[in-house]
Amino acid sequence: MRLRALTAGWLLVGLVASPVQPSSSASDPRTPTLVLVGGALARENDAVYETILDARLPGRPLCVLPTASGEPDASMASYLEDFRARGGADAAIGLRVTRDDAARAADPDVVRTLAACGGFFFTGGDQSRIVDVFRPGGVDTPALEAIRSVLAAGGVVAGTSAGAAMPSDPMIGAGSSADALRHGVVCDDPDQEGPPGVWLRDGLGLLPGLLVDQHFLARGRLGRLLVAAVASDQVGLGIDENTALVITDPGTPRARGRVLGPAFVVVLEPPRGEPSSRRGDAIDLWLLADGDSITLAPEAAPTFTRASTAAKHTAGLELLAASVPDGFRLVPPDALSPDTRSPDTRSLDERSLDERPDDESYTLMPLRPETAPWLDSSPTLPCLESRSRSLRDHDIRDDDR
Repeated sequence: MRLRALTAGWLLVGLVASPVQPSSSASDPRTPTLVLVGGALARENDAVYETILDARLPGRPLCVLPTASGEPDASMASYLEDFRARGGADAAIGLRVTRDDAARAADPDVVRTLAACGGFFFTGGDQSRIVDVFRPGGVDTPALEAIRSVLAAGGVVAGTSAGAAMPSDPMIGAGSSADALRHGVVCDDPDQEGPPGVWLRDGLGLLPGLLVDQHFLARGRLGRLLVAAVASDQVGLGIDENTALVITDPGTPRARGRVLGPAFVVVLEPPRGEPSSRRGDAIDLWLLADGDSITLAPEAAPTFTRASTAAKHTAGLELLAASVPDGFRLVPPDALSPDTRSPDTRSLDERSLDERPDDESYTLMPLRPETAPWLDSSPTLPCLESRSRSLRDHDIRDDDR
């Protein structure tokens, strides 16, 4: 969660008089867009802030929602300052809807305010606070219905850290990589006397078939995303700090993600098939840097297009390799036998970039079946049942956990 010193008398909820126009023309076709930031968004990151503002519906403000934050007033004021510094005083408004006043998610005045916005920005904090307020018990509130309508009309839903985790359904609620690899998925919060593991719970359902984790390489979260993605049978998106994944047309065959920022995004595709046949299977993943893009259509294998430099890719690969859990090996796909999928004897460091095509994935392999007992875990846990509901119902659409 980001806090800054604030001047006295800051107006916490803005009202719109004459909103400024985003750079896109009102006659342009609008594309539903998610801008998901992996946390620690620097206030100097103009590219991310401006991308969010430009993705608004024309003539409408961005609504900053501090629902996830433990100090919502300070968090909201801080981000309002950042967005208004770039778009003008009318570019963003703040709306305080928190667990303490969750009934506001059904207040007609709040719903009208949300419906008049051109997009939304969710601050960091705890993603469960967002879901508990806007989708309690897996049921959309009128406020969430308004947010969905704006997104479907071509608006933007953006968020950082917790605000990036909440679009998934199920979503990652809490847990460490070490506990996830050792204990697998749990359906109760391990930070609230639940058993250890990675906690999967219902999310907002704005991103069908895709599971987001944040602070990804900075906090070594490859293990927990790996376990959670396999258990929920979703493609995993690990977004590192001060970096965004911009997803257009989410939940459709046209869905595509583009990386924006100084760090990296890891896309992870779990093995398919029945759980009983998955033990020991390899996991395919892609490493993306600024400008790289990847297709994210539901139920389809991702296709990667590289725009970043070889030097940038190598730097990211070193970070990724350092986060590989014990008992796993990261290898390029052309180093695998097509029959056995066993790696050759060379390490990644012994292979030059010239030997790797631009669109390749890497493969994360357990060295022994007992390394990954969760690969054959049954995906019938109650907290995973919401995935089928999300795909059916929404075809489109800090302590930083």
